[in-house]
Amino acid sequence: MGYCKKNAWGLLPLAFLLLFIILASGGASHCWSQQLSATEQAWLKEKGEIVFVSQTIYPPFEFVDKDNSRVGMCLELIRWITTEFGIKARFRDMSFKDAQKAVLSGEVDVLTSLFYSEERDRDFDFTHMTWEVPALIFVRSERPDITRVKDLQGKKVAMQLGDYAAEFLESKGIDYELVSAATFAEAVDLVVSGKADAVIGDKQIVLYHLFSGNLTAQIKSVGHPLYTGQNSMGLKNGAIVLQEILNKGIALAHERGVFATIGNKWIGTHYGLPKPWYSQYLTHIVVILGGLAGLVCIILIWNAQLRRTVQDKTKELRQSETHLLTLIRTLPDLVWLKDANGVYLSCNHKFERFFGAKESEIRGKTDYDFVEKELADFFREKDNNAMNAGKPTVNEEEVVYADDGHKELLETIKTPLYSDDGELIGVLGIARDITEREKMATQLQQASKLQAIGRLAGGVAHDLNNILSGIVSYPELLLLQLPEKSELRKPIEVMQASGKRASDVVADLLTVARGVAGTREISHLNTLVNQYLGSPEYKTLKERHQRIKLAVNLEPELLNLSCSPVHIMKCLMNLVTNSFESLSGDGLIEISTYNRYVDSTMGENQHMSPGEYVVLRVTDTGTGISEEDVKLIFEPFYTSKQMGRSGTGLGLYIVWSTVQDHHGDIRVVSGDSGTAIELFFPATRDKLVINSESIQVDTLRGNNEKILVVDDEPLQRDIAGQILHFLGYKVDTVGSGEEAIAHLRETPADLVLIDMLMAPGINGRMTYEEIIKNHPGQKAIIVSGFSEGDDVKAAIQMGASGYIKKPYTMKAIGRAVKEAFTPHIR
Repeated sequence: MGYCKKNAWGLLPLAFLLLFIILASGGASHCWSQQLSATEQAWLKEKGEIVFVSQTIYPPFEFVDKDNSRVGMCLELIRWITTEFGIKARFRDMSFKDAQKAVLSGEVDVLTSLFYSEERDRDFDFTHMTWEVPALIFVRSERPDITRVKDLQGKKVAMQLGDYAAEFLESKGIDYELVSAATFAEAVDLVVSGKADAVIGDKQIVLYHLFSGNLTAQIKSVGHPLYTGQNSMGLKNGAIVLQEILNKGIALAHERGVFATIGNKWIGTHYGLPKPWYSQYLTHIVVILGGLAGLVCIILIWNAQLRRTVQDKTKELRQSETHLLTLIRTLPDLVWLKDANGVYLSCNHKFERFFGAKESEIRGKTDYDFVEKELADFFREKDNNAMNAGKPTVNEEEVVYADDGHKELLETIKTPLYSDDGELIGVLGIARDITEREKMATQLQQASKLQAIGRLAGGVAHDLNNILSGIVSYPELLLLQLPEKSELRKPIEVMQASGKRASDVVADLLTVARGVAGTREISHLNTLVNQYLGSPEYKTLKERHQRIKLAVNLEPELLNLSCSPVHIMKCLMNLVTNSFESLSGDGLIEISTYNRYVDSTMGENQHMSPGEYVVLRVTDTGTGISEEDVKLIFEPFYTSKQMGRSGTGLGLYIVWSTVQDHHGDIRVVSGDSGTAIELFFPATRDKLVINSESIQVDTLRGNNEKILVVDDEPLQRDIAGQILHFLGYKVDTVGSGEEAIAHLRETPADLVLIDMLMAPGINGRMTYEEIIKNHPGQKAIIVSGFSEGDDVKAAIQMGASGYIKKPYTMKAIGRAVKEAFTPHIR
């Protein structure tokens, strides 16, 4: 085994920086709580600090280097374990004898390096073995008389004070003169100077001294290893919890390959010290070649090998440093390091973008050289907060990147860094972009608010639909029975129209409660625009605003779309109504349609799926919408004088809900010259189906079939009964699901009309479920004041023929009943 000198201190700041980055950003290391039991965690918390003691001169296992830093294989292992488990550690150093006494007295907790023996086991508890260390006999190169342990009889043997070698020789019955030394290095020097005949020492440690002192030509090893020491950590007897924690750390280090990494770093190149093949012919060789020539050759060969080894190790260190720097520089977070005065020491590429400068231009400067004083003061205040707190601090800050001007909301963690001596080095900063996370939180809050509003709107809509049934349905029955010239027709028609308008408001409430619900069909947007422009609603609006002009620009080659036509027309109606009401006096409104292909690479379309879209655009020359109102106009029940002077505040929410349900998008551009709103709907290449069907009341009449109406509202039972009776059916009515089940046991029915929501008692789905148990195949139609919910769909899956939405109309109820009896007419 041999030695190649390494300067490990050069990589420690970089490794320390990487460790904090991984810990702060939730990196790959396992949380210490996942490795330790609850008892062990509690013990560590109560203990607070673990004190480790190491020897001053015991290289390469532990020693104080030229920079006065504690380094070595044992210390590097312990630092890894304490960091991995979150243990607060303090390190001390003293002589080997004093270190043992300090552990036994309780002055310190752990001796970092202690060989196991039965005698020591009486006083100490040992961890699992950390390193295997063979002990060898070393003598001067010219001595032929010592080749094995028995040859030490009567000799002066040097060894480190307190080393196990003394116990070993006594166990073998060797009578020798002990020459004590404070360290292995001093023991070797005693042999070199002739004050001792031999030295017994740990192979790695003695070789370390030989190579570092250029003593390989003067000292050789003889014989086989006397024993192989088990180097462990030593604890005072009874420290069971701490012993188990350290054993877990040693086992985890084996699993993670830490031992291999440390071994490769400190003793990666193995030097052997075999006896030269020509030693037995040394006299002849010296005579023939001369001692000087042989010695020169040996030195030249050894120097060449050492030079190659140093070059290889230097290359490995540089590669390791390059890998660490690459990892830090390519992290997606901003990472930087300042000294205690706020002067930048290092940063990664993402941070360079923030300042718009290279790292070489940032190092040695402060925040005041790159940002405004107010922001620099803020950064300095947060630095001081972290340093004063002595622990990581977290804050949020919105910043503008100097390289391209974009904004990000950052969550910044600032952590004070300290040297091994407890001296403050500076502050490590890590900032992560949380802009999207905050947006998601805002959207979640908005969704929760809409859900609450929806529940309220749904309950109101259900009650209003029941009330409106009388206003919508009774006028229809009266008009069917009045003469064409009756004076009562006009006021009744006004009543009916008012009821239908109120029903439209209820439909908007249901959209708030349940979202857009409607049958999708292939439609042409231009056709829907023309239908709206010919509707009574538009004509009434135009009469109220005669000074406003309307321009229509429809794309002749417009693609089709799969949609709910009713809701698309409602979107158009709401947009046009808002445009009319935003204008006072003269003005211009334009309705346009066109095709648009959305490319995923276009920044403005980042929330839309790539593909073909048809676009509905409505513009006006009104006063525009303020920037604050643009953020709120699509919320339910929101209204302002700038957006409209009438209505429920649901219009633009219905637009937004419809577009979302159709997987589209909305663009709003507003200013002093007016407002433009674009609605994007996914296009389809499917062909348009022309439906010329027109339903006449006479085609809906029945043939005296028996129908049972089930509804908890007396008014609803009466309306449905009268409509069905008018259409030629025999009608029975009951007020609950339980009554319906009992009624059908006595009196069969050809069809059951069941209200979905009934109180108290079972609802419509439960009622139908019980009915088909007793009467399999029973025809039924489900009725509800809500949109088509899960219970309605479940009833249809069980066999119900269809669904009718309240309030009742003659054609809706007649068509549904007719389809139930003659399914082929659908």
